[in-house]
Amino acid sequence: SPAIYSPSAEYLFSATITDDTAIDTVLLEFNNVNYTTVKNGEIYTASINGLNAGSYNYRWFANDTSGNVNNSETGVYVVNKAQSIVQLYLNNSRSSMTVYAGSSVLLNATPILGEGNVNITLNSVLVKEGIGKIDYLASFDEIGSYFVKANYGGTQNYTVSSESFSIIVLPAPDISPSVTSLTSYPSSPAVYSSNGRYEFNATITDDNLDSVIFEFNNVNYQ
Repeated sequence: SPAIYSPSAEYLFSATITDDTAIDTVLLEFNNVNYTTVKNGEIYTASINGLNAGSYNYRWFANDTSGNVNNSETGVYVVNKAQSIVQLYLNNSRSSMTVYAGSSVLLNATPILGEGNVNITLNSVLVKEGIGKIDYLASFDEIGSYFVKANYGGTQNYTVSSESFSIIVLPAPDISPSVTSLTSYPSSPAVYSSNGRYEFNATITDDNLDSVIFEFNNVNYQ
């Protein structure tokens, strides 16, 4: 003692008990519950399962075949909380990241060791809470710095834990218009014609297209 909490742990308590005649019964009183024992020579052992984190009192009791009874002083057995682990993922990566304004990021909190709820906060504001693995799709439209944190609040058996990363949101880059599929009619080289008409075409795409100008032999055409 102190032990560390484990949901599958078996806790063994042993005492050496002797008598001038013959031992009849040996019991372990643990947290006001009596447990039978297994004898191996003069050593008696009791097994206990399912202890939560906490502090427990215990005593040994023995009597012999002559009716004599004795008990030990009260002992204290301590089970400490286990260390919990929660992991934070940003777009499936456990690291800080930089994105452009208008982006979305998948936030994920995954409990590795613990029991009960986990939650996700964004700049200290709760955005998602639940049991087990939780996801939240966050949109970032404003430039700035954001602090993302996965939190495990702890229980009787597990400590508090957290993991955090930052997201830096930059202004969206200016993307020039796309100019493709250039064609002319008639195709070059053309044959002179006094009343000829010449057409020039292009496919131009942009999210915020304003104007298109065709410059031909240092002359601009709209």
